[in-house]
This record gives sequence, C-alpha cells and structure tokens, in this order.
Amino acid sequence: MVKKLIFIFILINFKNLSYAVSTVNNGQGQLELSEKIIQDFYSYITTGIQNNPINFFITADHNNSYFIINKNTNYKGYSGSGPIKRNKTKCEAKYKQPCYLFSNQRFIVWNNQINPIKKNKSKLKRKISYDQLITILLELGFVTKSNETRKKENLESIFDEILN
Repeated sequence: MVKKLIFIFILINFKNLSYAVSTVNNGQGQLELSEKIIQDFYSYITTGIQNNPINFFITADHNNSYFIINKNTNYKGYSGSGPIKRNKTKCEAKYKQPCYLFSNQRFIVWNNQINPIKKNKSKLKRKISYDQLITILLELGFVTKSNETRKKENLESIFDEILN
C-alpha cells in the first residue's frame, strides 16, 4: 500500500512539473533601453549555437548592462535562482550599484506591465535580425522609437557634427 501511495505521489508531481523561467531578481517598472544596451543585448541573444547565454542584467541607473555567456556547452536550460544570484552579485560588484535581471536565456523577464512574460511573446530566437529585435522591444515597451526613426536621428546627429 505504501509503495502504491509513493508511486501515485511521484506520478502527480511528475505530471505537474513546470518548465517556467525563474523571475527571481527580475527588473520591475518602466525601462527605456539605450542604444548601447540594445547592442549588448543583441550580441547576447545572437551567440553561436555552441554557446549558452545565461543571464542579462541591467544596472539600477539603466546605463549599463552585464551578461554571462557559457561557452562551448550542451546545456541550454534556463537559470535557476542560484546562478541568477551569483551573476547578480558579480554585476553589482562590477558597477557598484544594484543590478536587475532583464533576460534569462533569451527570455525577457523584466516586468514593465507591457511585457507579458510569456514564451510566445517574450522569448527571442538566436537568429533574429537587429531590426526584428527593435520591433519586438518596441512591442514589449522597452523602446519608444522605431528603428527607422533611430537611424534617421543618428544620421542627423552625424551631419550636425560634420557641419559644426
């Protein structure tokens, strides 16, 4: 009888396993990503197939980013709370301020009330183009200007520098 109860207990727990992404220490609130952070994030998510982008953090002042990529690994799973805490501590030691998790693997976990933190909306593919990334970040509320507007503003600032 005890063996049957243990077996049933194991089956119930096995069936209810969730493959949810840990949102421990994730960022909260409005966030406008700078061009530098977007470029860092793009290099983080487009790592080679043999590499595993672990965590991407953004500092409390929203000016810097810190990311961990595990090179030459077969493991492609999400980070749990232990690795997130260790990597967060490294980020905080480097920048001397609090850091918050923006992405776990290629899954954006920052809670800005627009990002649904759902696999079909917040998870990015490794082979994404820069323009696609900007479009997704615009939809999720992390950028307010389209890529065309950004390019136009960059060109205008370059012309202003040359002319002045």
